[in-house]
Amino acid sequence: MAIYHLTVKIFTRSKGHSAIACAAYRHGERFHDLRTGQVMDYSRRNGVVDSMMLAPDHAPSWVYDREALWNRVEARENNSTRPESAQLAREVEVSLPRELSWEKNKQLVKEYVTDQFISKGMVADVAFHESVASDGRPNPHAHIMLTMRELKGWEFGNKMRGHNPIFTKGDQVKDKKPLKILRETWSQYVNQALQDSGSRESVDHRSYDDRSINRIPEPKLGAAIRLEKTNPWAAERVAHCRKVRAWNRAQATLENAEHSGLRRANRRRLHNEEWLREFMHGHMHERVPSPEIIAPEYQGYQPHTLEPDR
Repeated sequence: MAIYHLTVKIFTRSKGHSAIACAAYRHGERFHDLRTGQVMDYSRRNGVVDSMMLAPDHAPSWVYDREALWNRVEARENNSTRPESAQLAREVEVSLPRELSWEKNKQLVKEYVTDQFISKGMVADVAFHESVASDGRPNPHAHIMLTMRELKGWEFGNKMRGHNPIFTKGDQVKDKKPLKILRETWSQYVNQALQDSGSRESVDHRSYDDRSINRIPEPKLGAAIRLEKTNPWAAERVAHCRKVRAWNRAQATLENAEHSGLRRANRRRLHNEEWLREFMHGHMHERVPSPEIIAPEYQGYQPHTLEPDR
């Protein structure tokens, strides 16, 4: 089943971000940060499949050198009004459909980025990753880092702040329409690519609430999967995700029973079936109560952000 995922963020020095470190990490590269003198070496990381640089037609040749590009971004912000809290780059992270080959996924991202960001004067640095999803299957995705300043001749000019509402989450921006449009547009590109490939799968950018689906959104696990046994933050996040999955699966079981016209007594017998116990216990360490008990316990249980910014 094709999965929808799109998140946005802005990298800023006030949160300890470095454009060089972010780029090196995403591409598994070894970069020299000219501002700090540090060497950011992530050359041993796994999961990087490919990379891509995209820029407007008038862009100078140095934008296609990843290390030079982000060092120039850092250097330009040193001369800004508030260099200590300067915003460095934007990022869009998207899941790629498993149903498509890597070549088709790369073409999908290229078309989307060109239409949505390069046309607005941004330079895009794309890293294609493949990790292992929680179901044990491949998790193809892309990190799209974007410049924040316009290109004027050979150098960076002023900040293009008009695009910031698109990349601002939560309550930090009143008008959430630009971000909703960005999310909807990505779903349209993905569904068109799936249709062109002959797949019957599709994605939906809307939330569970918008679709009137009684489910709790699953939090992203990321590095928490491999750090669960050694990191308290990771252990908390994984435990939280297990509870969410257990509740969602229990809710789905109840709904299926109701749609089948089963009476309450039959639903109780259904809970005692071996397959249901294995189904539930496989997603939580502790004993899981029946769906009718667990539903009130986790009603209104909402995921909270635990993953630190890199």
